[in-house]
Amino acid sequence: MLHKQKDDFIKWFYDYLHISQVLMRVTIQLNMDRLEQRHFESTNDSSNQRRIIRINENTMSRDRNAADLNYQMMLLNLVIDDRKPYFENTQIKVRSNFETLMHDINEFTRKIHIEYDEKMKETDDAGCRSIMNEARKMARNTMEAIEKSSHEMGEQVKHDIQALEDEVEHYFKK
Repeated sequence: MLHKQKDDFIKWFYDYLHISQVLMRVTIQLNMDRLEQRHFESTNDSSNQRRIIRINENTMSRDRNAADLNYQMMLLNLVIDDRKPYFENTQIKVRSNFETLMHDINEFTRKIHIEYDEKMKETDDAGCRSIMNEARKMARNTMEAIEKSSHEMGEQVKHDIQALEDEVEHYFKK
């Protein structure tokens, strides 16, 4: 029973980590593409068409990964047996990580759409490069904050898995 809970949780955890990383990267790329598109929207060259296609693909990917991540959060309640509190602290850390991830991604998106969007429409090519550099720096900071939260969550997971393994070992020594 305990081994199954551990195995189920580890599989769930790696799925969660993968989906959250993909969601973060796709959302950041999508917003960077949209920002760049805002500057070049009046042109009809082939790079503009490729950018539009990439934006549409990234939008679908982001939506699919956001839905998958929400589904993973629902599965968390099924994976962790509330009668056995081995992963109680992990569950708290995962929820905190999820909230950090969604908050930081939404805040990044908001800043791109509100603060940078208007600037990009009204600038020349040199200003465009400057705005894109600012946005890239903000993207790196967003990714670092999310990765820090994921690392803290990973430490809690390691601790709780070790506690569960100790419990299993203790059980079999009886």
